[in-house]
Amino acid sequence: MNNEEKFHELSFYTLAQPRDYSIHQHIVDAYAAQTVDATTKPIKIIFALIGLYLYLEKDFTGRAVQLYHMKMAKNKILCQLLFCLKKEGKYSFKCFRSCVWTRKR
Repeated sequence: MNNEEKFHELSFYTLAQPRDYSIHQHIVDAYAAQTVDATTKPIKIIFALIGLYLYLEKDFTGRAVQLYHMKMAKNKILCQLLFCLKKEGKYSFKCFRSCVWTRKR
């Protein structure tokens, strides 16, 4: 059984749990972070790592992580940051700082 098949089997298990979808978001983020390659889009990496950080360091539930992901998707700073990363081709504090400090309030 390959990794993708194992992920699907685990997904089936987590989604079959009654009224507790919390753990499903965590396995989605973990799988996304573990399967990064040269073709992976930066947004997938960012969402996965932030989701895992919120779970492991801030004790967010899976549902809370999902809601945070939705807020991130609507955030113009994140879009600017991803554009900046694509343009420069690297992650840099200078790029991030310019995106955050130039946002309209």
